[in-house]
Amino acid sequence: MDWLEISVQADREAVESVSEVLMRFGYGGVVIEEPGRPGADGDYEVDWAAPVTVRAYLPLLDDRPQESQERLDEALWHLGRLRPVGPVQTRILREQDWETAWKAHYHPQRVSGRVVVVPSWETYTPAAHEVVVILDPGLAFGTGTHPTTRLCLEALEQRVRPGMHVLDVGTGSGILAIAAARLGAAEVLALDTDPVAVETAQANVTTNDLTGVVRVVRGSIGSRGELLVEEAGITPRHPHFDLVVANLTAAIVARLASGLVSALKPAGYLIVGGIIDELEDKARAALEATAWIPIQRLETGGWVTLIGQRTDKT
Repeated sequence: MDWLEISVQADREAVESVSEVLMRFGYGGVVIEEPGRPGADGDYEVDWAAPVTVRAYLPLLDDRPQESQERLDEALWHLGRLRPVGPVQTRILREQDWETAWKAHYHPQRVSGRVVVVPSWETYTPAAHEVVVILDPGLAFGTGTHPTTRLCLEALEQRVRPGMHVLDVGTGSGILAIAAARLGAAEVLALDTDPVAVETAQANVTTNDLTGVVRVVRGSIGSRGELLVEEAGITPRHPHFDLVVANLTAAIVARLASGLVSALKPAGYLIVGGIIDELEDKARAALEATAWIPIQRLETGGWVTLIGQRTDKT
């Protein structure tokens, strides 16, 4: 299959808005590329002053990509009146071109204190304290290089305990679900509404030999914490989770806040990421309107991850 790649360079404060626009037109989510390079110690060094590139992909099956691109151009033009947004760049990619592009720029890297992300086509010998996540991102967001993923992984390292039941909402490539399992979770349910993300995440779970621990399902979560899925063996009223992680956007976190908190056991942990600092108040206000209390805030380069617990105040 051929793909139309659409890429936009945006000011850091405009990344979330551009991502939301591209997600309405793209297929399989968006890819956010932070400018920078691997450092001498293996960590990825981000250039915070440079613009961020956001990419989306449209399948070239018929004439709809041209129509979608026209509507996308219009939406970005309006957004550009408010934020610094670069011109739209396009190119046609074949499936193998996409895979080759990833393999050329994607290598083993330590993305948090213990977690090392290793591409499925490379080998890596971990140190005793390291947790390895084998990953092929495919067409789903989540490689570990983006600050939101790194912050969520840091939060998981701090909060996951052996035996926990974990819910990952908007799993993307499955990186957070797999990391939670590697950190000791007994059961992880990974949800995503995008079929490409579900397929990619399931393949990564299989590669990591975690099919008995991590279950990937297409679906989302309702306002009362019910699971909105259409798969046998999963009931809408799933037992509450010890920990819920959702690396989304501020707008989606705000919309799902009630459901995310309701899915928790009392005193369970909620980790939400993908929030730019200027929209933090929007996400925080929605969460604090529920039975959630904040306990920690992580921030880097204008991106925020919030960690809190469910209380019995409602």
